[in-house]
Amino acid sequence: MVDCHPSSSALHRCERSDKLYSQPWNCKISVGSLSGCKEPVSYRQDPNSYRQESHDPMSQGLLSPSQNGLLMKRFVDLLDRSLQLYDPDYEPGFFMKGALTQLVSVITNQILKDFSIGKQSDALLVAVIVYVEAYINKTHNIVQKDLYVLLITASLLALKYWHDEGVSAKKMARFARVGVKELLSKEIEFLGALNFELHISPAVFSELIN
Repeated sequence: MVDCHPSSSALHRCERSDKLYSQPWNCKISVGSLSGCKEPVSYRQDPNSYRQESHDPMSQGLLSPSQNGLLMKRFVDLLDRSLQLYDPDYEPGFFMKGALTQLVSVITNQILKDFSIGKQSDALLVAVIVYVEAYINKTHNIVQKDLYVLLITASLLALKYWHDEGVSAKKMARFARVGVKELLSKEIEFLGALNFELHISPAVFSELIN
């Protein structure tokens, strides 16, 4: 099985050794960077769901235009409903929905696309949606003024988990024009809210895009 033991330095060492694999492996997952893993692994993962490329929902081909459009609409609707529920200063309406659509487009077509070498940005958007929805459901905390940083943080986690090369938080912060400390602080908060569970099953992936 996989055990993750957080240390005072916010570094998590995951160790696995079982009969399914002849060689035990070690990985180090730190807030701000991901290193030492040939395969990106969940911070806390069921050994029965150990990710192999053939079962990786992100390895599927490009989403169709209709699937991508539906995905974007679902995400905008999720953000709009959540802001209406939890942000007393949010003023819903046609203009705000347009602004949310533009923001989601920036996340998909600039942030995810530019960092997702070998992965499809529209598929990675599925992970961002799942993580953001889980965060909102756990914390009941979403406000318009912090929305951009929230989406950037979810994108960072999606890229860390699903992108084999990993991603630097410093590079992401510079590209997205947010403070490094602010992004790292939000990452820690986000991971805590999700209980370090970043795995998305193919079933959940299919449900979102269809």
